[in-house]
Amino acid sequence: MATSMLSSTIVLEVLRNDNYPNWSACIKNYLLAQDLWDIFETTTKPPKLEDDAVEFKAWRKKNAAALHAIQISCGVEIQSQINDISSAKTVWDMLPKLVHQPPSKGASYNPVAEQGNALNILSNNVHEDGSMIAPYQKVEIGSSSNNPGRQNIINTWNADYYMGYAPLHKALQSGDWNSAKEFLKLQPNSLTAKITTLGKTALHLSVEAGHVHIVEALVEEMSEDDLEVQDNFGNTALLNATSTGQYKMVECMLRKNKKLVSMGRASPNGFHMLPVVWALSNGYIKIARYLYSLTPLEDLIPEKGRSGSTLCSEAIYTRALDIALDLIRRCPRLVLAPDNYSFSPLYALASAKYAFPSGHRLVFWKRWISSCIHIQLANGTTTNEVHLIIQKDVGCQSDAVKTNRLSSGIHIQLANGTTTNEVHLIIQKDVGCQSDAVKTNRLSSGIHIQLANGTTTNEVHLIIQKDEGRQSDAVKTNRSSVGALLRRPFSKLIKLLDMEHLYEMKLAHEQSRELLQLMCKEILITDEEGRAEGNVYQAIFRSIKEGVFEFVHDVVKANPDLLWSHDGDSRNIFSYAVLCRQAKIFSLIYGIDVKDNMAYDRDNSRNNILHMAGMPPVSVMLNRIPGAALQMQRELQWFKEVESIVHPKIKKVINNDDMTPRELFTKNHKDLMKEGEKWMKDTATSCTVVAVLILTIMFAAAFTVPGGNNQDTGLPIFFNKKLFRLFIVSDALSLFSSASSVLMFLGILTSRYAEEDFFKSLPTKMIIGLSTLFFSIATMMIAFSAGLLLMLGEDSSMVIPVISLASIPVTLFVLMQFPLLVDMYISTYGPGIFDRKMKRWL
Repeated sequence: MATSMLSSTIVLEVLRNDNYPNWSACIKNYLLAQDLWDIFETTTKPPKLEDDAVEFKAWRKKNAAALHAIQISCGVEIQSQINDISSAKTVWDMLPKLVHQPPSKGASYNPVAEQGNALNILSNNVHEDGSMIAPYQKVEIGSSSNNPGRQNIINTWNADYYMGYAPLHKALQSGDWNSAKEFLKLQPNSLTAKITTLGKTALHLSVEAGHVHIVEALVEEMSEDDLEVQDNFGNTALLNATSTGQYKMVECMLRKNKKLVSMGRASPNGFHMLPVVWALSNGYIKIARYLYSLTPLEDLIPEKGRSGSTLCSEAIYTRALDIALDLIRRCPRLVLAPDNYSFSPLYALASAKYAFPSGHRLVFWKRWISSCIHIQLANGTTTNEVHLIIQKDVGCQSDAVKTNRLSSGIHIQLANGTTTNEVHLIIQKDVGCQSDAVKTNRLSSGIHIQLANGTTTNEVHLIIQKDEGRQSDAVKTNRSSVGALLRRPFSKLIKLLDMEHLYEMKLAHEQSRELLQLMCKEILITDEEGRAEGNVYQAIFRSIKEGVFEFVHDVVKANPDLLWSHDGDSRNIFSYAVLCRQAKIFSLIYGIDVKDNMAYDRDNSRNNILHMAGMPPVSVMLNRIPGAALQMQRELQWFKEVESIVHPKIKKVINNDDMTPRELFTKNHKDLMKEGEKWMKDTATSCTVVAVLILTIMFAAAFTVPGGNNQDTGLPIFFNKKLFRLFIVSDALSLFSSASSVLMFLGILTSRYAEEDFFKSLPTKMIIGLSTLFFSIATMMIAFSAGLLLMLGEDSSMVIPVISLASIPVTLFVLMQFPLLVDMYISTYGPGIFDRKMKRWL
C-alpha cells in the first residue's frame, strides 16, 4: 500500500483521520514562524471594512495566508468539507472534529488516491506513452468499482525532479546570477519550468527574493508568452511583483509584455482582481498609477467583473483620488457597481473623511494658509498669482491623470492688473517617467520673481527638487548660485509651515468635490432598485456617522428625494445626525421647509428625534470634549437645541419602553452625570489648594514689605518709589482675586449637582474661579518681580535668572489649565455648535 506523500512545502503529510496530532503541531509551528498564529488566539470579532479599512485589510491578508496554508495541507476528503469556509480560525476549530468522523457513506479511504488528488493542483500534463515531462509520474492503482476493468491513473510526486533544480533554486534565492546563468545554459528548459511544489518558475522565485538584476536578466531571455506562466495559485510573476512593491520589476516585465496588466487572479473572496487592484490593495500607489496608465478601460467596466469598482474603492481608501477621479470620468457606471466587498465606490467615498474639509480640524494659521490655496483641476489661466506645485510619486500615468497633476497647484492672488508680478515655486519629488508635458513643466519650473515691469531681465530662479534622477541641461542650467543660496531657507520654511501637507489636503478636497459631483449625476439617473444595490442609502448614513457634511449636503441637494432616506431602523437623516451628534449635518434642518415633518418621524422603537437626543451618542464626537462635566453640558445643549424645534406635544410622546424623551435622557446620562460631578470636584479641589496658597503668601507679603519700615515714621523705606507702589497694588490684586477664586471653588464643591446645573451654573462658577486664579497668579509674579528689583536694585544679573526660574512652575500650571478655561468659555458663552442661520439649501 502506498504511503502519503508530500503535499506542500509546509507539512510532510496531508491531514488524514489518523495523523492530526503530528499534523497540527507542524502546521502550528509554520503559522507561528509566519506570524499568522495571532488570528487563531484572538477572542474578538474580525474587523469590518466599514469600521477600519486599514485594520480590515491587514486581518484579511493574514486570514487568507493562514487559510491557504491549512487548505493545501489537508487531504481531499477533509478539504472538500472546508472549502466553503472563509475564516481560518473557524476551520482550525472544526478540524479536530472532522478528523474523528467516519468517511462519508459509499466511500472508502484510499491514501494513494487522496494524496494524488491533493497533488493534482501541482501537476502538469504527461505524454501519451506515460513518459514524465513534469514533476509527477503516472501510477496505476487498480480498477474502479464504478468502471470495472478500467485502470485509474493518478499523478504521484517525483522527488528527483525538484532535487534537480535545487542548485538553481539556491542561486536565485541568494542572488547569485552567475551560478543561475550557468545552470540555465546547461538546462535551457528550466527558464520556464515550474521548479517548486507550488508551481513557481525561476522568475517567480527571483521576484519573491527581491533581486532586481536577476529579474531583468531573466525577462530579457524570456518571450512574451513565457511571462504569462502562472503558478498553482494563478499568480503571474507580475502579480507577485505588484504585491511586494517592486516597481522596477513591474516596469521591466511590462516593457516586454503589456498584456500582463489584464492577467489577474482570484481574490480571497473569490472575485477576479487585476494587478492594478492588487497593487492598490497592498498600498503601492506608485505602482498602481503606472499599472493604471496601461490597463485597458475594457478590463475595468462593470460587465467584465468587479475589478473596476474595486479599483475605484481601493483608490479612495488609499488616498489615490486621482485614479478614482479619472476612472469615474471615463466610466461613470462604476459609481454604484459593487466591489469585491459588496460595497460601491460611492460608499467608499462616504467613508473617506480625509477627503473633505469637514474631516480636518486645523489651527487658525493653517486654516488661513489653506484658504489661500486654490486648486485648479481643469485647464485655465490666472494672473498675478503665487503658484506652488508639489508632486510626489507620479510614475507613468494616463493623459487624464497627467493633465490633472500638471494643472494642480497653489494659487494665491496677489494683486489685480497685469501678469508681470508673479512668484512661481514648484517642488517635485521622485517623479519617475513622465510625458513631454511634464518634462517641459520641470524645465520652466522654479521661483520666478519679476523685479521690473515689462521685462524679464531682472529675475531670480530657484528650483527645489529631490530624487530627480536624470535631468536635461536646461534644468541644470537653472540651478544658479542664487538658487543654491535660497534653496535651504525656502525648503525649511515650507516644511515649518507644513505647506506640502496642506497642499495635498487641499488637492484631495478638490478631487473629492469633483468626484462627488460626478457621483451625484449618476445617482440622479439611477432608479430605486439601482440605488439600493449601489449602497446609496447606506452611504448617506455612513457619511452622517463619519461627519462628512459635504457628502450629505451635495448628494441630497442633487437628489432631493433622498432627503426622505431611512436606515435599517427607520431613522431619517436628521434623527441619525442627532444620534451621532453631528451638529453641522443636523443644522441642515434649518435650511428646509419640512423640518416639522422630520421631527414627527419615528423609528422602529417609536423613538422620535427628541428621543435620539436622549440616547447616548453612537459616534466618538463626545470624546473630543475635555472633561466629563463639559461632555454633560454638551449633551444638555443637544437636548435643548432639538427640543426648541419640535412641537410641544412631541416632548411628551412615549416610545416602546413607555419613556418620554426627558426620562430617556435622565436614564442614559446617570453615569456621565456622576463622572461630571467627580471631575468638577477634583478640579475645584486642586485649584482651591493653589488659590489658598497664593492667598496666604500675598497676605503675609502685605505686612512684610521689601526693605522694612522706617523706625521714626513707621512707613516703608521704599514708600516713595514707583516699584514699591507696583508691588503693593499687585499684592492687593493677587490677594483679592485669589480670595474670590477660593469662594467660587467652594461654591462648586457645595453644589447640588442637578442636571440643569451642568448646563450653565457649574461651568460659570468654574470659569470665574479659573479666571480669578490665573489673574492672581499673574499679579503675584508681578509683585514678586517688583520686590526683587527693589531689594537688588540695579544688579540685573541676579534678578533676571531668579525671576525666570520662579516663573517655571507657575507657567506650567497656567499652560495645563488655561486650555480648559478657553474650552469652557467657548462651550458656555461661545457662538454654539449649531448654525441656526443656515440658508435655504433645498
